[in-house]
Amino acid sequence: MANSKNHRVVFLPIKPEFAHKIINGEKNIEFRKKFSNQNVETIVIYSSSPEQKIIGFAKIDSIVIDTPDSLWNQFSHQGGIDKNRFYTYFYGKVKGVGIKIKNVSKLKKPLKPFQLGIRGAIPQNFKFVDEKVIIKMEKQL
Repeated sequence: MANSKNHRVVFLPIKPEFAHKIINGEKNIEFRKKFSNQNVETIVIYSSSPEQKIIGFAKIDSIVIDTPDSLWNQFSHQGGIDKNRFYTYFYGKVKGVGIKIKNVSKLKKPLKPFQLGIRGAIPQNFKFVDEKVIIKMEKQL
């Protein structure tokens, strides 16, 4: 997996409520206001404050860029979010992103980013990380 050419790994901070829904299989699409579409294959699932730990990783099935209305109509049953919160999040946005997720792997024990060699400030949206992070995470399954 991590040895494929041009494999891009993204560190993705997600609110704990939604991060755990992904890990538990209750949510298989993550909504974002923006996201990179540059050969991204894998996301590192970081449960943001107050937990602030990496809890797993997943493959990206596809990335859908569309209007909030269209995203809601297509994916509301998979998104793990109610309609009011969804539209509040996308208020004023013409386009949004749906990151369809598959093959979710849960770590046995949550890890701090530095334990996997991820340094620097935690981004609000996402940041690219070395694909070796996935190799390290696979050892924690």
